[in-house]
Amino acid sequence: MDESSRPLAGEDIGTTQWKDARHWVSIYADLIEFRRGILDRVRRDLTKLEPVARRAAEADLKIIESPMEGYQKRLELWSRRVWDLHGF
Repeated sequence: MDESSRPLAGEDIGTTQWKDARHWVSIYADLIEFRRGILDRVRRDLTKLEPVARRAAEADLKIIESPMEGYQKRLELWSRRVWDLHGF
């Protein structure tokens, strides 16, 4: 597992409880939405910066974006667990 998709504190992928799995789906969905909101705002604000500052601030986008792929992987993992545990 790469650094970007490491579990958060308290995650237990071996849980047999559907509610636990659903909880983690919610957590990762919230994290993704939160990051998207930050990225949207940063992208809007970038247009207001002078070119030199804009180029420097664009590097910050990478820092904000980097965990997104890991969060997405964890969301997909927990979504599969919900599916498995709920008996679909």
